[in-house]
Amino acid sequence: PTPALILPMICVHMWIVAQVSRLLGTRLPGPGCVWRSLSLRFRGPLYIGQTARLAATIIHANEDLGVVDLKLPVDVGKRCIADGEAAAILKAEPARSREAVHA
Repeated sequence: PTPALILPMICVHMWIVAQVSRLLGTRLPGPGCVWRSLSLRFRGPLYIGQTARLAATIIHANEDLGVVDLKLPVDVGKRCIADGEAAAILKAEPARSREAVHA
């Protein structure tokens, strides 16, 4: 493909990643979570004007460790354009200053 065709595809893929970030940080698991990992496989294009649906399903949760693993399909109608998995820490530990660490 020519560079003019590559850039829109990269932008669409980055938009999907941004939506995953928004979903993790605001809905599931929610505020205070931190990504451990994210893996996405892009299976088809998303064209301008199309509406995509990102869903998240919890496939594993460990409350003792405070972690959750999610399955992430992205569909346009009945067509899967991307799928993947994410892992997140449910509540991040508050950041400590250097002085507090060395005290």
